[in-house]
Amino acid sequence: MPMKRTLLAAVVAPTVIGAGIIATTGVSQAESTYNFRLSNFSATVADICVHTDTDKVCSGEWPQGKSTVVEVRANSANDWKCEAKVVMGGNVSSGLFDRSEAKECYLEGPLFATTLKTKAP
Repeated sequence: MPMKRTLLAAVVAPTVIGAGIIATTGVSQAESTYNFRLSNFSATVADICVHTDTDKVCSGEWPQGKSTVVEVRANSANDWKCEAKVVMGGNVSSGLFDRSEAKECYLEGPLFATTLKTKAP
């Protein structure tokens, strides 16, 4: 009898532990912090923001020529988006992108003709 219990314990314990690992894997990804540059090269004052699945970081109303690296949190490096609110102008957007495709969003152009673009790493 003791041999059967030992054998049973040797088989059941790893199975239960393995099942627990499988059950918890993929439940949620760990949130990561990324460095991302926001820049205003337009002839306007604008608030530039980067959006992820869990965070939104904005520059504040910056004048032309300002650029800085911000820290942004995300669970996924996919489907990020940049938007800019141009003071006395319209809003512009970059469209969706993956972090591997872009390290920076930058605003350029004159008032009422500004565009928001991404820059590859």
